[in-house]
Amino acid sequence: MAFVYVCTAFDTALQQCSEGRWIPYSQGPLPPLSVEEAQIIGAAVVGFWVICAILRILRQELAKL
Repeated sequence: MAFVYVCTAFDTALQQCSEGRWIPYSQGPLPPLSVEEAQIIGAAVVGFWVICAILRILRQELAKL
């Protein structure tokens, strides 16, 4: 299990953490992604937008006929 250091008391005069503690890292509901996986998801989203834009243009052109 991974731990994260969290500042529990911040000294504003010195602008530094005066007290902290280690807590277990909670990941969240989604698994971590690699850069390559995130790029694939981003490309899929952009591709979907492009297809939707093309279909919208085609629909508008067909409505003119």
